[in-house]
Amino acid sequence: MDDHRDLFEYTSGRWIYNEDVRLAERRLSFNVNELKKAAAKSVKKSESDVVSLRKLAEGGFNRIFEVTMRDGTCVLARLPYPSTLPRRLAVASEVATIDFVRAHGIPTPRVFGYAFNENPVGSECILMEKLCGQPIGDNWYNLSEQQRLQVLHDIVKLESKLFSIQLPASGSIYYTRDLDRSTPKVDVLGLDGQFCVGPYTGLRWWYGKRAELKLDRWPHIDTVRVLRAPAEKELSWIREYAQPRDPESVSFTPPHLPVDLDSLDEAQRAQAHEQFRRRQVHFFYLGFTQRFNQRHWRALEQEPDLLRGRIFDHAGEPWDGLNTTLQHDLVQIARNWEKIAPRNHNGAARPCPVSFTQKETDQIEALAKSHRDADGDVEQINEFLGIASDGWTPNERFESAKDKSAEIREQALASANDDPWLREMSGRHWPFDDYDEDE
Repeated sequence: MDDHRDLFEYTSGRWIYNEDVRLAERRLSFNVNELKKAAAKSVKKSESDVVSLRKLAEGGFNRIFEVTMRDGTCVLARLPYPSTLPRRLAVASEVATIDFVRAHGIPTPRVFGYAFNENPVGSECILMEKLCGQPIGDNWYNLSEQQRLQVLHDIVKLESKLFSIQLPASGSIYYTRDLDRSTPKVDVLGLDGQFCVGPYTGLRWWYGKRAELKLDRWPHIDTVRVLRAPAEKELSWIREYAQPRDPESVSFTPPHLPVDLDSLDEAQRAQAHEQFRRRQVHFFYLGFTQRFNQRHWRALEQEPDLLRGRIFDHAGEPWDGLNTTLQHDLVQIARNWEKIAPRNHNGAARPCPVSFTQKETDQIEALAKSHRDADGDVEQINEFLGIASDGWTPNERFESAKDKSAEIREQALASANDDPWLREMSGRHWPFDDYDEDE
């Protein structure tokens, strides 16, 4: 078992806080020989044909292994972490979704086999084809502008195909055979009746204690249920587990490089070019979407539609003690009601279901601005430390990130010398120290 420890543990990075928690979430023991045997069997070979098994990658939800055969055939094995939810449903839906969109002309790897119940490997797993090529992100800026445009064009064309697929309900896709008879489902017509829409597998439905709640995760046919169910999910969680906390535009214009580019130093010019390239990708993506995917374009083009999308997302997001973003959305809804309101038979707008006094509006907008400013500050600090939002950093940057965090902490404490309470609170609740995530 010790010989395989690197296969069972997360080794692709470090966390500068709560690292023990993150590593425990990703620790997965399994039967290595049985995985080799399953991979070989999935491509009609024997275990003796396997010449190597290596860990290829580790993401947020899965560990991926590459199993190579004597003739060069490669099989990728995706094993979800113990913390990946929902168990059984996530693997079943991922497999079905890959096969379903592939049947509609979307290029996806072939699935050779999968298991989500008890099995000799000792873990849920998906065995799939390894596709040739390199990650586009690794070579994006080595491509010519014409090549980048071609990539964006191809992506939008694929999105257009996805938008053209008609589904009978809102939920996640499954093979009908993989759901119990008692599980609510809606059959998808065509493709020999193999597929159905079943319970949602999105993380927001299973995050934290939500996995333990009896929620309406079933496929929804009624559009009202589609909109209400995510918000009701959060209300159920709030009633059961929430703890009180302390109170507290889209532009479609072409990007341009700064007019004073030549006067900037080398670092500033590099930053300006990087920002220009990012905005250029966004601009051309929108251009191709307008041309090839009108349904998506209409949703992106209209500000009321963007606002509707935001309020749906924010109402269903896992609650973290504050609802400022949702409150701000509701203020915007009330302010723009005439533009987005459903109409009566005589063309008059129906009454807005929410209202705010001017004082409430001012308070919410001020709080929303302070949150945006705080989020911007956190983003800058994370960038300085070289960490992701959860404290993750590449192995080679870990010591540097820890040192920088300690340096910032000392500066923060020194700046609070005249305020003993603030100094004590800053030291006790430093955001880059370990903390109890259940509090």
